[in-house]
Amino acid sequence: MVAAGAAPTARAGRRRRLARLVLLGPGVVWWVAFFALPVGLILAYSFLERGPFGGVVAEPTLANYRRVLDPLYLRVFITSIRIALVATAIALVIGFPAALAIAARAENGGDPCCSGSSCCPSGRAS
Repeated sequence: MVAAGAAPTARAGRRRRLARLVLLGPGVVWWVAFFALPVGLILAYSFLERGPFGGVVAEPTLANYRRVLDPLYLRVFITSIRIALVATAIALVIGFPAALAIAARAENGGDPCCSGSSCCPSGRAS
């Protein structure tokens, strides 16, 4: 036997799930279109052979991955990793203190988004 209050609760649950899907949909479509598909294409092309005039020949090969161990490509790879590590360190050195300052300002009752300029939408600058 089903209780009288069960139907509205189930309906509300379905409505919440539908609302989540509707809100999640545009983000998922954007992610697939501009991240997952391009990365998938690059991955697929990485297993194909280079054509004589710069194109791609549909012959699967692992030669591209063997070429990574070539000294030229290895040096480029190591340089790329070094640049990524330096950029990450710089972002942490700048971002962590900034995040602490914003959190401290919000904790003290101030508006964390405004730094005392006229940018405050409420018109008050602290």
